[in-house]
Amino acid sequence: MVNNEIWMDSGAMVSMIPEQDIYLGIFKETGETDNGSTLTVTLNDTFTGLFSLVTNLYRGCVLELYLQADDTFQDKVIISSNTATTLTFNDSVIAGMTATSELYYGIIKSEGAPVPAPKGSGSSVLETATITTAGNDLLASQAVIANAAITGVTGLTTTGAELQLTLSSHSSDITMLVATSNGSNYQTGFLTIQLASATGDSTLGVVFDTSAGTTKAGSAFDDFVEVNVPDSATAIQIATAVQTALANKNVTVTRAGAKLTITNNTGGYVGGGVMIAMADSAGAVTDFGTLSNDVDGGIVTAVQITNAGSSVSGSGNLTITSAAGDDAVLALAAGASSGNPRLLADSWLGLTDTVGIPTTSIAVTPINISSGSRNIAYNLKGAESTASGNLNVSANHFTWLYYALGDMDITSALNETAVTLPTLDAGKVGAAVDNIAGEGATGNNFIYDSASPSPGGKKFYRVVGTTICPPIHRIDDDYTAADLKAVNHTLTNKITYEFSESNEQTLPTFALEYSLKKPSSMSTVATDVSGTGISETVFTKIFPGCMVDTLNLTATAGEPVSMNIAFSPKKTFTAPNNYDTANAKTDVKDFVNFGSPKGGAANVTESQLQPFFFSDGSIEMFGQDYIRIESIDLSISNALQEKRFIGRTDNTSMAHIPTQRIYGLSFTGLVTDNAIFEELRNTSATSLSGTDGNQIKLNFVKNGATTEILSMVFQDYMVVEADFPLSNDKGPVAVTWRIQPLQLKSCTHATNWIIQG
Repeated sequence: MVNNEIWMDSGAMVSMIPEQDIYLGIFKETGETDNGSTLTVTLNDTFTGLFSLVTNLYRGCVLELYLQADDTFQDKVIISSNTATTLTFNDSVIAGMTATSELYYGIIKSEGAPVPAPKGSGSSVLETATITTAGNDLLASQAVIANAAITGVTGLTTTGAELQLTLSSHSSDITMLVATSNGSNYQTGFLTIQLASATGDSTLGVVFDTSAGTTKAGSAFDDFVEVNVPDSATAIQIATAVQTALANKNVTVTRAGAKLTITNNTGGYVGGGVMIAMADSAGAVTDFGTLSNDVDGGIVTAVQITNAGSSVSGSGNLTITSAAGDDAVLALAAGASSGNPRLLADSWLGLTDTVGIPTTSIAVTPINISSGSRNIAYNLKGAESTASGNLNVSANHFTWLYYALGDMDITSALNETAVTLPTLDAGKVGAAVDNIAGEGATGNNFIYDSASPSPGGKKFYRVVGTTICPPIHRIDDDYTAADLKAVNHTLTNKITYEFSESNEQTLPTFALEYSLKKPSSMSTVATDVSGTGISETVFTKIFPGCMVDTLNLTATAGEPVSMNIAFSPKKTFTAPNNYDTANAKTDVKDFVNFGSPKGGAANVTESQLQPFFFSDGSIEMFGQDYIRIESIDLSISNALQEKRFIGRTDNTSMAHIPTQRIYGLSFTGLVTDNAIFEELRNTSATSLSGTDGNQIKLNFVKNGATTEILSMVFQDYMVVEADFPLSNDKGPVAVTWRIQPLQLKSCTHATNWIIQG
């Protein structure tokens, strides 16, 4: 049974999902429903033809509403629920929308809104069939489950699928007795063995013939064998003779002394639940053996998909009614199909050493009802909280600094090419591009608007085939073909980012997908939530709205540069049974940014996988290069505050607001003068006057090259600790000093890594 197969850490997969504003286009005409409290609107056919929203994933997200005629902002609401094609929110919105929603369009704001991927295309097949309840007393005729039975499963549609069940076999024991004089106790006696068959039970007779002679009773059986019982034969001799006679029949016979165990070769429950019966020609029970240990067959021990079918979608539980006992239940699930929702969950995290998955807890309040007992009478479950998670990575890229600092600008993306846009229709629902830098309409590519205001304006959009994910909010005088650019994914072309500090009420967010798969389901895509809401082979949680609380960048001599990122998610979301995990990818090599922005094993270049090393870089402070630094630690704290609000959402969601930003820098190294100690005693912050003198400059270069770099410049800083210890080993004095920067002046990162969101 599948419940005996445990989840292993080797079957865990964690990936990133970018979060961006999701432009939905105009709402569908006559697609609104107002129940007096909430308004439900239907998304337009262009959007739903490309995307299928994950049900209720966007609950609690902000939806902005615009008038289609002139793109003017109208209102802002909280989404209370969503389906694949609809959104529901408070109906106290702009007048007239409850009847004419087709005059408006919506944008789901980025915080807590994972970007959808194009839904699955093509014909899917039945991908998993697992045993939920083994049942018993199933007939051999029920071993083949044809498509008609599968189609009847709620939540699952199939064409041409077929299952083959392996059923346990019926078995029974008989202990033979010694023959009395002239074998009189065997005279006219016979055994009737019930044989399981896909076309119905049949009978196999064992007819005993003694030396005195008997009339064969074989005409009463579908098949029979004859066993001669000599006068005064021993019980073991008779048992051996029966075993030999049955050797070529559809049973397996084992012997232990005079005891025979007879087992059907065909699995299944036999008629009446009795496999062996003893009688004589007169119908009376004959005293030539003792029956014992009759074990019914018909338990499901394995299931095989003999035909995966086509055009299969969804999942559900198939109940197989047994002949006399408990029913068996199989959990069935299709692979990726045209209807299954997907997210851009195939984004690589990088060289993760450890991943701390957020934990979920619920506050429990004991209610002391006067119940006449010292026991607590009732526990009230309150708000659900999702604790922070963390990533510890060897830094082959530094784009996590963007999520910690808050703002980004793309200052250069070499060999960019103008993109041919679709026609701007009246509904502004275009979501595809016609040309991607000579790549054609295949695989993953990326575009950005080179004319957007910066900082914070230029953002990458992923293009899967010809579909922009998410669709871009295109206004008449914006996103022209001259401005929208595609970047070439070849590794020789670096992208230069400028990260900067944001003082807004929020920071950029991302989502995390965490999936557990049992060994037999490693190639499975869709989750397998049963009718009871229980996942048994593939279990997926999504943590939307992850905001970076702290980031620590550490570099130690002889080791790769590492980063530890602590983040706080908005909530815990359990993926539904029709969700395709990791955007239908099962191999991390196919993830975006693995070895190349485009992803895929064929595009991997090892240099992009390799981390930055401490030895490749330089550190400058107090107007000079420090070349004897042994370690450095940079910390950025956003001091997130957790908030909950009254509104049309649920008690599982939390908002996080950044407060005081605090930098910390510490160094350990060998020094040649006491400048650090003098800076410790300096009462004013260096460069606080606004001049650029004596800045702290951190530079890291990958593989000694000049194209993949990180350069950070701090100013307005103070030395707050400087120790000149005595080690007593007669060796060099290693000095540790700690610096408190007040401001980041600049942060430049050149890399192949694509930042989306």
